[in-house]
Amino acid sequence: MHFQHLENPFSNSVKKYIIITLLSLVAAMSCTQKERELTPEEIATQDSLALHIAVMPTTDCLPLYLAAECGIADSLGLTMRLHTYLAQMDVDTAIQKGHVTVAYSDLIRAIRLNESTDIKAIMKGSTSMSLLAIKGKRVSKIHQMKERMVAISRLSVTDYWCDNMLDSAFMLKEDVYRPQVHDIQLRTEMVRTGLIDAAILPEPYSQWMKFEGNNLIYTSPQEGPHLTAWIVRNDSTLDAHRHEQIRLMVQAYDIAAKQMNDVRHQNTVRRILQSQYKIAPEAVDSIQVICPKGAELPDSLALKKAADFLQARERMPKNVVPDSLIWNTFIRK
Repeated sequence: MHFQHLENPFSNSVKKYIIITLLSLVAAMSCTQKERELTPEEIATQDSLALHIAVMPTTDCLPLYLAAECGIADSLGLTMRLHTYLAQMDVDTAIQKGHVTVAYSDLIRAIRLNESTDIKAIMKGSTSMSLLAIKGKRVSKIHQMKERMVAISRLSVTDYWCDNMLDSAFMLKEDVYRPQVHDIQLRTEMVRTGLIDAAILPEPYSQWMKFEGNNLIYTSPQEGPHLTAWIVRNDSTLDAHRHEQIRLMVQAYDIAAKQMNDVRHQNTVRRILQSQYKIAPEAVDSIQVICPKGAELPDSLALKKAADFLQARERMPKNVVPDSLIWNTFIRK
């Protein structure tokens, strides 16, 4: 059987125009249909049912970004919304006001938040904190930092490691000036442009600044204590639905952390570092991303270190029992 070829009365240009027009109409009808499927009220309902999570651009948060980008969360049936903040004080506000249920923070801030909000720490972070001095200053040792300005975020993990750094060099707390620069990316830019003597930065910004030629003076030890942590707001909104979502979030985090170095995800990780972390494209390939091992509970030693730090600063809130902060509901040893 064969088909007889009939001469086409239309020119190629006319045919192309007809095809393009038809495709445009089909696409428009499809979009309109999708818009009709979800009303603003339905979209708002979906958004309210999603798990809202406050994240910051550190390596501790990379697994969640990857879980969202690569469909790991979707495959588990988890609808989550990641809200990126550049300053811990903004994360504090978000969880205090109930804009998010889960937040990336640290144990020092979690203790202080408990003065007004019931906060629980459910998972630990492991990103290191490093002191970077700007290039050209001839500063390579901690004792050379005397009377220099080190940008930190006060009463947080960066402040803790600044104390630790000075203690290791037998220096006084007052030997350096500590201007408060809460915004992580702003602290990084101040080092990059020489607007500050030094700053304490988390990964991956510390590696980026080292790549740019700035001087790495100190890095927090791998064995910890690991003070960064994931926290939840423990109030009446934390119902069975939210519990299940958080359990799935921890599972998605664990899967993504273990797959982070998989060659299949390398392009996605690079894209996240550029788009979300604002790392310069030329530096991305030089950064060795040190991923969290997976989902682990915060440890009691780190919590004690956080409490001791606040006691020494006379900023420990009254009526807060630090031992009650760690919650093993979602991760069991």
